[in-house]
Amino acid sequence: MIKLTTRLTASAAALAILTAPAFAQDSAEDEIIVTATKRATTLQDTPVAVTVTRAETIERAEIQDILDLQSVVPSLRVDQLQTSTNTNFIIRGFGNGANNPGIEPSVGVFVDGVYRSRTSANIGNLPNLERVEVLAGPQSTLFGKNASAGVISIVTQAPQFEQEGKASVGLGNYGLFQGDAYITGPVSETLAYSIGGGFQKRDGYFGRVGGDGQDLNDRDRWNLRGQLLFEPSDDTTLRLIGEYSTLDELCCGTSVFAASPTSQILLGLGGGAQVQGDALNPYARVAYLNKTPENELSDYGLSGQLDHDFGNGLSLTSITAYRINDTFSDIDADFTTLNILDQNESNTRLDTFTQELRLTSNYDGAFNFQIGGFYFDESVDAQNVLGYGSDIRAYVDVLSSGALNVIEAFDPSLSAGDLFSDNISIKERFTQEDTTYSVFGTVDYEIGDRFTVTGGLNYTDVRKEVSGSTDNNDIFSNLDLATNPGVSALTQGIIAQSFGADPTMDPIAGAFFATFGTPLTAASFGGLPAPARGAFVSAIQPGVASQLFGLQFQPQFLAFPNAVESGVVEDDKVTWSIRGNFEATDDISLYASVATGFKASSFNLSRDSRPFLVDAPNLAATGILPNNYTPATGRNFGTRFAEPEEAIVYEIGAKARWGFGTANLALFSQTLENFQTNAFVGAAFVLTNAGETRVNGAEIQGRLFPMDGLTFDYAATLLDAEYTDFTNASGPISGTIIDLTGTEPDNIADFSGSLSGTYEWGLGNNTDAYVRAGIQYESPTTIATNLSPEGRALAATANPLETTLQAFNGYEEREQFLVNASMGIELDNGIGFQIWGRNIFGDDYATTLFPGVAQFGIVNGYPSPPATYGANMTIDF
Repeated sequence: MIKLTTRLTASAAALAILTAPAFAQDSAEDEIIVTATKRATTLQDTPVAVTVTRAETIERAEIQDILDLQSVVPSLRVDQLQTSTNTNFIIRGFGNGANNPGIEPSVGVFVDGVYRSRTSANIGNLPNLERVEVLAGPQSTLFGKNASAGVISIVTQAPQFEQEGKASVGLGNYGLFQGDAYITGPVSETLAYSIGGGFQKRDGYFGRVGGDGQDLNDRDRWNLRGQLLFEPSDDTTLRLIGEYSTLDELCCGTSVFAASPTSQILLGLGGGAQVQGDALNPYARVAYLNKTPENELSDYGLSGQLDHDFGNGLSLTSITAYRINDTFSDIDADFTTLNILDQNESNTRLDTFTQELRLTSNYDGAFNFQIGGFYFDESVDAQNVLGYGSDIRAYVDVLSSGALNVIEAFDPSLSAGDLFSDNISIKERFTQEDTTYSVFGTVDYEIGDRFTVTGGLNYTDVRKEVSGSTDNNDIFSNLDLATNPGVSALTQGIIAQSFGADPTMDPIAGAFFATFGTPLTAASFGGLPAPARGAFVSAIQPGVASQLFGLQFQPQFLAFPNAVESGVVEDDKVTWSIRGNFEATDDISLYASVATGFKASSFNLSRDSRPFLVDAPNLAATGILPNNYTPATGRNFGTRFAEPEEAIVYEIGAKARWGFGTANLALFSQTLENFQTNAFVGAAFVLTNAGETRVNGAEIQGRLFPMDGLTFDYAATLLDAEYTDFTNASGPISGTIIDLTGTEPDNIADFSGSLSGTYEWGLGNNTDAYVRAGIQYESPTTIATNLSPEGRALAATANPLETTLQAFNGYEEREQFLVNASMGIELDNGIGFQIWGRNIFGDDYATTLFPGVAQFGIVNGYPSPPATYGANMTIDF
């Protein structure tokens, strides 16, 4: 049989809240030990919002990473973005942290009690997983910052004092070849060890046109993990962990989900793409790229956990960790076979030190407490390069109707070919020092035998110090187009096109008639005195320039810190929670809770970071503003950082357990203020705060045992979400602001649910078999609000270019219906065989949509993975 281990030290994995009911896949015969409140307790006695997925479920459902985990946890959503390491965790509809090293996630991830400050979807590479705990709602009381939406806690087995091991190997479609091995045992009576490792290799399932033709979305991952467990006495335990993992993959393939007139420009220049009208088929999973995207990761670290029981009802836990995370990617960011962008490299290194210390009571009386502190120190070093390609000039020439040639001809500072040449690059360097202190405490007080009141407080202080600079030789993006002599010549040519036009129909002819009282003709314009003619051209030129602003993709960067911007933010916050838990019977408990959450400010560490408009007067006074920053209109101003997120959740519910199963119900109302959004708008990411977002919801989850050997797991989540205040949302095109107040946020389904059934039976001679099938459903939901028909209509009122967006044919919504299945046999000699399939009916949907990169009206996106299947063999020894 598959071995499940429930032996835990006092805090084998951390984090939690003091709200809500415990949700989990448990059985009447098997108590699950969890550490969701930083206390090792049974799941039934843990009144917090935690969904537990055990090792058995993870193995039998062939859950290979956190992306797959969402198939059994409806309140969790994981979005894969443009690289293998760029994922976004979402709980109860909210989460962020992708596409920028300065943005920490709203969902905290912990592995064996150690905080992972950035998302990483590779739990399948952790040897001998014990369980995964997913905590919904604000978790800040016991943690502090960066847990305003929830927590994912991954727990692996500690070394054992009995010799045992396990090895497995598997094959599957798309050339899947995977394997892992784990062994543990004693070194002495007080020292045990474990060592494990694994690999996963697979060909890509995303076809390729252009470049070297290599398929994309492959897998190439390796890991190694060693542990020592030292127990010098019954009261003291020391657990040391060292690990190293690597990733080297070609990811990620994109499809075109909506075409526009820009599509025909790309095709005319020889850039293949799936854009030909009815032939548009994003689920063909064929990427049109002239360059192979590369993704590399090295992640390694050391951690130590010390637990000591003082023997007087008090115990001490210390968790110390140091980690290094190095990532590299270089993608074809224009997503076409044209060489528009030749280089989009990103190199990021994170050096992270964490220390947690806590004292926990375990008295027999009515009163218990927990106090502790947490220290976090992280250095971020991010270096990026964006380089223009050999086809960008031809592409922009068409977009600008030949304006570049005119500008070069009449601007004496320019030569032919200077604008949008393939030797242009933008080199970036950003650093961040993040130092956080947090102290927390909780108190439990029992009133009688069945009622417990729990209160908690947390104080967190965060200081972030950043720097950013670029080396940018993009000449066109740094021209002052409103006064440029080349644009002046272009303006005169445009005026000439209005000669003889009806003043009531043509705006330029109308402006001329209103100014000079005569129709605009070649004679009337040429007969004006030079000063008057020049004044009229100057009056028209800003309008012409505004039509070219959208082609200034990379305006000059204002480095920071500077004379006005210190590059430092300091946040501190007290968060609290209170909960009442009433055990109505031995099997039914009721609860009510209120909890608050907090996430610190996030810096925009990218070339898209812009000074706040409020700082414009002081910046202008110092003379350091680049020449195309316009305080009067706010052009090229934006955000350096997003303000802190704050959350509050009110929750009531019940959990119950009977001989035939469990049922857990939660009703909640959660409000997030200043939710940090990072929207892509075609040529840049815009970091901003959504003023207020509200979500009301209900969750039900449990397990049923209708007969011996048969188990059903069920879960469902209902969400009703709304932006109650979001007046400064970004439209699909840079510079467009739309009001999304009253609309539903992206990617939040009204209903999501999962149902699985497992039947186990004996074949005799200590041989067992099982069959498992599960479904995952998500109701239709808008993927990207600013790209929806409603969002585009709002944006079109602010920017006429928005009207070039074409129909989606329904792709702007996602609906999922996934079916997964597996079956296996486990022999008495420890050998097991399994066959499995995920998304076996090949359900197609888009995980993420985004505006085409500098391609007005085009919408790109990431299609869902296709059907996958395989077979595994395992041996326990």
